[in-house]
Amino acid sequence: MGGSHGATGLNFELSCDLIYWGCGKTASIDYGGQRVKKISKILEERARLVLIVSGLTLILLGNAFDYHILKINIAELLAHVGALLLIVGLLHWIFDMSIRRQLTQEIFEAVVGAGRTSSSGIIDVNHNSREVSYEKLINSAKRLIIGEHYSSRFFEDNAPHIRARLARGDETIALLLKPETFAARYLVESRSGHGRVSDQLEKIREITTISASVQSKARRKPNGFLIKWHSRVLRYSFVMGDDLVWVRFFTNSEGYSLVPAVCVSKGTPLYEFFLTDVTRLLEEAEDATN
Repeated sequence: MGGSHGATGLNFELSCDLIYWGCGKTASIDYGGQRVKKISKILEERARLVLIVSGLTLILLGNAFDYHILKINIAELLAHVGALLLIVGLLHWIFDMSIRRQLTQEIFEAVVGAGRTSSSGIIDVNHNSREVSYEKLINSAKRLIIGEHYSSRFFEDNAPHIRARLARGDETIALLLKPETFAARYLVESRSGHGRVSDQLEKIREITTISASVQSKARRKPNGFLIKWHSRVLRYSFVMGDDLVWVRFFTNSEGYSLVPAVCVSKGTPLYEFFLTDVTRLLEEAEDATN
């Protein structure tokens, strides 16, 4: 038993020595690697200085004596090598300074630009406004404002959700272009609209009339569906909820193309701009009588 304990103690001491030696060696290797990295970093940072100083030293040394080996002018060779190192160092310094300045400027512009974009309130973008999903906005908004010229596409694409919303009696306002106004005639004559005004409005009425026929409860509520006429050529169409607004742009040129849409969140300068504009448009609009 005593021999067994002695062997065990010897093995334990040997294991500790091996572990200590291994840890010490690992630490030594890590420390050595860190020193090499540190020296490499210093040399990299001071490479220009080393090249310039070495070049000047060799130029001065080459002009301090005259020595030939096998018809080779060693002094002249040293001076030429020194001039080469000096030129390389200067070019390295000039290139590094110009690239660093340009890179710093690009990073600054990118960071500032990203900061402006993030603080503007834009939280989503879709390059094709027809692919935007309005289901969540239509179903959740307590007050929904839809601003169009007279296009029925939004109402047709989202008819089931709009009908369900109107059946619940949730406040929904459709700002549409009043027929027979100067703006309506202009859009038709300039071929900037979506066909005949009356046809488009009739499609909207069909969707909302079907909804109205099943929303007898909603009609008894203070807030329900309301059409208001505006007489403006809109710069953008929109769908505004309680906390965000989707904005769809119009093209300046004639013809049809994929139109992008952006979503702006509440509590930002861009949202406040749209909110103020929509509020003024509501104040200027008149209630539809039919």
